[in-house]
Amino acid sequence: MKNWKLGYKFAMLVVLAILGILASIILGLSELRSHLLEDRKLKTRHVVEVAAGILGHYQALQAQGVLSEEDAKRQAVAAVRVLRYEKEEYFFINDLDNRSIMHPLKPELEGKDLSGFKDPDGKLFFTEFTRMVKKDGAGFVDYKWEKPGKAKPVPKISYVQGFAPWGWLIGSGIY
Repeated sequence: MKNWKLGYKFAMLVVLAILGILASIILGLSELRSHLLEDRKLKTRHVVEVAAGILGHYQALQAQGVLSEEDAKRQAVAAVRVLRYEKEEYFFINDLDNRSIMHPLKPELEGKDLSGFKDPDGKLFFTEFTRMVKKDGAGFVDYKWEKPGKAKPVPKISYVQGFAPWGWLIGSGIY
């Protein structure tokens, strides 16, 4: 009987140790996922800042009188339209009245008022992009969007940044 009690206590110690290790692993994985997401968000912010620099370049050419405003905008849109990172990630441009200026994967949106456009959960995310830019100048917005190869829209986070000289915002997102 004494050996049984000792064996039972030893087994309980082993079970508790295993549970502790599992809890540590789960906590560590959760923290790793959080860090990876933050890292991807930071990278997205940086690439949007670079793309906004392209808009700035063409706006500077306009300000110098090298290009008309119409030509500067047209050339800026053309330059950003073909930009990609990680092979398939892209940028979009809207104005601050929720009108699409450029979307390389959905050109049918261009020129359209997107203020009533909702994701499957009812979020007016284009309006949210504009609100974010008007309020803070830039920031992240989460929503659901169609991902190539997926049957249903999936969670996405976009970083949007305002471009005040033309009343535009430029953004990109991660799934």
